Amino acid sequence: MIHKGIYNKVMFYKGIKILNKITDECNCIYWLDNTFTAFKSINNILYLVYSNPKKSIISYDLINNKKINEIKEAHNEQITNFRNYFDEINHRDLILSISANDNNIKIWEVNNWACILILKI
Repeated sequence: MIHKGIYNKVMFYKGIKILNKITDECNCIYWLDNTFTAFKSINNILYLVYSNPKKSIISYDLINNKKINEIKEAHNEQITNFRNYFDEINHRDLILSISANDNNIKIWEVNNWACILILKI
């Protein structure tokens, strides 16, 4: 059973339609295998951040249905996890990306998509 407060009859989350072109581009075999995170930024942009088989990080504006940015070859191997964080000290949105195969964790500043930290694991 679908909770009526979250979804309407055609499975749009609060009026946001996840477009087929996004799911086709994602690094996945099945939709459930996607590596992504979705969040609302400090600037009130509703982001979907996901990876593709080319090891890119793609940011997408869910309200305006448009790609914002693509960081090509963000990692040397497949990206296995994303997490968004809000830096309360510097008042900025951050994305943490992990590639377990290349043993890197990278932190990206969402405002300019610059990599601000690389941790070797």
